[in-house]
Amino acid sequence: MSLIVLMSDFGVEDNYVGVMKGVMKNINPDADIIDLNHNIEPQNIKQAGFCLSGSYKFFPKGTIFVCVVDPGVGSERKIILLKTKKHYFIAPDNGIISDVVKNEKVEKITWVNNGKYFLTPVSNTFHSRDIFSPVSGWLSLGTDINKFGPAITIENIVKIRYNKPYRRENIC
Repeated sequence: MSLIVLMSDFGVEDNYVGVMKGVMKNINPDADIIDLNHNIEPQNIKQAGFCLSGSYKFFPKGTIFVCVVDPGVGSERKIILLKTKKHYFIAPDNGIISDVVKNEKVEKITWVNNGKYFLTPVSNTFHSRDIFSPVSGWLSLGTDINKFGPAITIENIVKIRYNKPYRRENIC
C-alpha cells in the first residue's frame, strides 16, 4: 500500500501541504501522494466529511486518506486511524469520517498516540506535519495498525450528521 490521498483546509498558497508531503516522502520515498482537496472552508468539518464521502470509493484498495480539517488542533481531541475493508482514514476525532463509518464496515479503529511514529518535538499547531504525515508514511510502508496506539470502539468516536446540503461549487 503506497497511495496517500490528502484533504485539508490549508489552501495552496503556502508551504503547509508541501511540508506534509516532504515528511511522507522522507519515510516512504515510493509513496504516491494525491491531493484530493485543500480548499475546504476553514474548519468546516461538515464540508470536509461531505467531500470525503463522495470521493473515497473511487480510489484503489489500500488507499490511505489523510483528512486534516481540525479546529481542535492542540486540544485534547484524539487522532484516529480507521480501517475499513478497502481503505484507511487518518483524521481528527471530530466527525469528519462520520459518513465513512455509516456506510462502510469498520474493521478497526486505533487511537493514534504512539509517539514513536511522530516527529519530535510535536508542535501544538501543526499536527498534520508532526503526527498525521509520519503516521501515513509508516502506514504506507505496511506498519501494522496496532502499533500506532490502542484500539477504540466505534461508540467512542465523534459522529455528526450532515443535514446541510452542499452544492458542487462549495466543495471543489
